[in-house]
Amino acid sequence: MDTGNRPFMRDHGAQAARGDQPLAADWSHNLGWFRFYYDDDRWTWSPQVEHMHGYQRGTTAPSTLLVLSHVHLDDFHKVAAALQDVRRTQQPFSSRHRIMDTRHRLHHVVMIGAPFYDRKGAAAGMQGFCLDVTSANLTAGQDGHSPSSSKSHVPYRRQRIRSATQC
Repeated sequence: MDTGNRPFMRDHGAQAARGDQPLAADWSHNLGWFRFYYDDDRWTWSPQVEHMHGYQRGTTAPSTLLVLSHVHLDDFHKVAAALQDVRRTQQPFSSRHRIMDTRHRLHHVVMIGAPFYDRKGAAAGMQGFCLDVTSANLTAGQDGHSPSSSKSHVPYRRQRIRSATQC
């Protein structure tokens, strides 16, 4: 039976090699996972997410305070409210926002997540993925500059990161 879907049946390997697909490049270094535990406000994250925030592998213990300290000032209230809503509603979520790494480089990220459950069926936290789409935004001509990302805010950003990491 012909379903008329022949264009989708072609060799995607050759197509990807030509760059015809939007995600033809290897995005594995831009995609990582995270897990947030409700009971002790603890985070775990993959080396990729750790790197997005500017840390070397295994050098930090993420917390909500640390995660929020990296959020761009213009996006802070939106992200903080989303984290509160996730905790309250225990529903899946998504967020597109900007973070500043430890070198004060701006990253555009997309986070998606959903609750995970303990053995008794109670929501134990949320888990999901974080995708750094910075290079895609730069290609599209979005440089991410705003008044809050200017150099005048660098000392304030440093203070927020230092207090979150206690450095």
